[in-house]
Amino acid sequence: MAIVLCVTGSIAAIEAVKLAREFRRNDIEVKCFMSEAACDILNPNAMEFATS
Repeated sequence: MAIVLCVTGSIAAIEAVKLAREFRRNDIEVKCFMSEAACDILNPNAMEFATS
């Protein structure tokens, strides 16, 4: 199973890291896409860690 996680420029972007990590803990593949605004709020390295 795979999930596509799209993160936009909202404070909820911070919660996306927790969500992605929980998916990975349950052996679900996560592909993440971030908008420029999301990258201003959240470092893309955090999502890379969460989805690997």
